[in-house]
Amino acid sequence: MKRKIFYGVWCCIGSALLAVSLFYLWLRPVNETSLRIGYNIGSVTHAPIMVAHDAGIFDKHKLKVELVPLKSGQEIQQALALGMIDIGSAGATNFFIPISKGAPIKIIAPSSSSPTQVFVRPDNKIKTINDLVGKAIASKLGESSNLALGYALSKDNISFSSIKIVDIEKTLRPIALMEKKIVDAAVAGEYEKKIYLDHGAVIFEEWKTKGYTNKSFPRTVIAVSSDFMAKNKKTVKLFIDAFIESQKYIKDHPDEAARIVAKHIETGSEGVIKFSTDDIKEAWQETKYVLWYEPSDLVEISKIEKEMGIIDSVLTLDQIFDLSFEKKLKDAQNEIYPIN
Repeated sequence: MKRKIFYGVWCCIGSALLAVSLFYLWLRPVNETSLRIGYNIGSVTHAPIMVAHDAGIFDKHKLKVELVPLKSGQEIQQALALGMIDIGSAGATNFFIPISKGAPIKIIAPSSSSPTQVFVRPDNKIKTINDLVGKAIASKLGESSNLALGYALSKDNISFSSIKIVDIEKTLRPIALMEKKIVDAAVAGEYEKKIYLDHGAVIFEEWKTKGYTNKSFPRTVIAVSSDFMAKNKKTVKLFIDAFIESQKYIKDHPDEAARIVAKHIETGSEGVIKFSTDDIKEAWQETKYVLWYEPSDLVEISKIEKEMGIIDSVLTLDQIFDLSFEKKLKDAQNEIYPIN
């Protein structure tokens, strides 16, 4: 994809404004049909939130929504745990840490899923999963992409602690792998594949032969403050209705939806992050929006998170997921994304 992404500038802007923004949100009163929704302004995985807002779908459902652009899933989960936003859109694993510590947070709906790839240099000796043992891998503990890696390691009875995770900014990982050669491999979402291939990286052999290149893992989910949910269930139901309609809009009107998302990201980042409509549609070839999958998958994910040392104990389904909207979401999934 052709992108003009100047993350350094954007990160500086975000860091300077985050504390002020969150303090303001903490002080701000919330009425019955008002929602503060935290999301990542620069990620297309949050498109259903952007489209629901900019296409007037929230307004149609009589919701007064304040979008709160944050830089990362970590900031989103922190804001939700502190009650500074009411709903957060972020990678599922971002919410596991506060949930494990007793924060009043529940996931209420899936949002997207996609495969994960592990890239290596074509001239190195990494051919199998076992070859990753002892290697330096560019990633970040807690990222959704690490779920696939943890899953693959566990299937081969390899401890996650046997690899070395090197925390490198996403945009710099292809350079760290291919040019600087300071890591042996890099974990990336499917939507980032073209960037790595353009740098000359390849997916190693066994990742492909074992089918991991096509296996989708949960990505973005919608989580809510349990305290807010208890007092405003009608409002959260209206949000779910709007969220479903937004995904239907994206499926039925992909060109217009992509235009909305591209404009939203550019405007929201003050021109720092730019995508074309075609960039957005291309990203949608890899990242699939969903409204339902088996929630017990998240329990399995928590087992991987425990193995990684990110949380202290495996979470139960009741700790992770509020099933209040299960039927509504299942029905919408079957209607909008029927299985052939």
